[in-house]
Amino acid sequence: MSCIIPIIVGSSLIFAKVITRETEEQLNTYSKAEQIAQEVFSSLRTVLSFNGSKCQQKQYEKELKLNEWYTVRKDDAFGTFMDWLFFINFLVYSIGFTFGS
Repeated sequence: MSCIIPIIVGSSLIFAKVITRETEEQLNTYSKAEQIAQEVFSSLRTVLSFNGSKCQQKQYEKELKLNEWYTVRKDDAFGTFMDWLFFINFLVYSIGFTFGS
């Protein structure tokens, strides 16, 4: 039953790479959205005098929409990995019961 360990370790490494990439993208979009908000608040008079609040709001919402997409992708990766681990767990049980009996 120990022959399954390399499969678990390999899939864990792949999962870690995927989650790291998605988390970095998520943090980058948060950073861009925060930068937009900081620019607007630092020059609030200028933004309001040129009626740029709607434009800035659309940019901010666009960045948050991207962040939502990365969050969904990361959650899908978590779900897929958990399903994979349950499959491996039941595979180990079936191998153990088959050869044990």
